[in-house]
Amino acid sequence: MARRAAEFDVIHCHVDWLALPLLARSGVPFLTTMHGRLDITGLPDVVRHFPDAPFVSISNNQRLPLPTANWLGTVYHGLPANSLNARFESGTYLAFLAG
Repeated sequence: MARRAAEFDVIHCHVDWLALPLLARSGVPFLTTMHGRLDITGLPDVVRHFPDAPFVSISNNQRLPLPTANWLGTVYHGLPANSLNARFESGTYLAFLAG
């Protein structure tokens, strides 16, 4: 990533805080979407070390452990609730995909 960073207008990172040291030095605008839990020991220290790093959350509630992070917005995960109706007819099955 670092060798090719200058080829991009913006870098959107989805591996939480792991790339912050590289991104902060890349000279390219970036943002990081936080997909996991934010109540991890030490994470507030990491975020404080990169006060200008822009973040996107997956819910407003997710932000609670890191209220001082530079939150740009929220992009909600998931599907509309009415698209997940249970069906109990013969021949139906359950499929679950997660990232």
